[in-house]
Amino acid sequence: VGVDRPRRARDDHQIALQKWTVIPKADGRIQLKNASSGACLAVSLSKTNKVIQYTCGDTGNFLWTVKDTAGGFAQLIASHSGMCLTLTNGNLADGAIFEQAACGTTPSNNNQFALRAG
Repeated sequence: VGVDRPRRARDDHQIALQKWTVIPKADGRIQLKNASSGACLAVSLSKTNKVIQYTCGDTGNFLWTVKDTAGGFAQLIASHSGMCLTLTNGNLADGAIFEQAACGTTPSNNNQFALRAG
């Protein structure tokens, strides 16, 4: 299973950078490991709300809860904060930066992701 960014890749290298392996945890949460770097998706504890790739760990800032939103999409909720993985300012361009932000009452295009097998 992988997580696709909500944008189209430009080449094979970009595709690898955008693929994430879902690592299920016994308690139902997940960890996301980048297929290219081998690092895990984490909320930075030193930079407010920024999401980074970092050496994998098992603390709450590395763990995510999947919340189905319909149509094959889901929100990814940071375990330590209850906030959603979000594209900063709704930017869908290559090189966009992720952050954690309030999930809101209605999911938006910048905080929903397609979970796909393979």
